[in-house]
Amino acid sequence: MIHSQIKELVRGLYGVKIAERYNKAVLVTTSTFTKGAIDFVKPLKLELDLKDFNNVAEWCKTYGMK
Repeated sequence: MIHSQIKELVRGLYGVKIAERYNKAVLVTTSTFTKGAIDFVKPLKLELDLKDFNNVAEWCKTYGMK
């Protein structure tokens, strides 16, 4: 996925979070996020979270999935 598409996904998810009045949204990937996506989320860290491959691997380890 090219960088602009990732940025669009992050912005789109935030828009859905606002429209649906969710407290928090999480975007998960088995890859990594671009600097642009990470920078966009920084001021929104209480509302929008990005989880990448390392986070997914840690979740699997924590919950016994190998």
